[in-house]
Amino acid sequence: MQSFYYFLHIIGVIIWIGSFIGFGLLLRSLAKKESVEQHTQVVTKIDQLVKRLILPSALVVMISGVFLILPYDRGSLPLYITLMEQAGSLIILLSIIVLTIQSRKIQKALRQQTDGVEVSSAKKLTLQGVTDVYSKFMLGSAVMASTIVVIVSMKIM
Repeated sequence: MQSFYYFLHIIGVIIWIGSFIGFGLLLRSLAKKESVEQHTQVVTKIDQLVKRLILPSALVVMISGVFLILPYDRGSLPLYITLMEQAGSLIILLSIIVLTIQSRKIQKALRQQTDGVEVSSAKKLTLQGVTDVYSKFMLGSAVMASTIVVIVSMKIM
């Protein structure tokens, strides 16, 4: 059973980090070129994929990681595994929370753009700004997760 959890863990990490890097770079380039308003379908599809595939894969990484660590004695775990467990869980939970909040902001900005409803400038969300923050957090999350992978694979610390 451990090998199945290990398989789920590795596949989840690959999907999570790879898609965050790919989608983050794509959204970042759209936001920088100020062409994100013309590509609302792409932004909507990426947002749906993140919510339906990538965030659940991050959750699978966390759950399978818990099952992988359960058989071991907590006192004798090496520092790099403790770091993987604690920092990895924190990164996953932060990713889920922040990207869910940002996803709602993207949906709100898309609604404001498509409906053409006049909103006060204090409450108006620009799709470009929200997409830029969304992509930056995706890339930041991928970098943090990759750092944990490097530390664990090299058994640093």
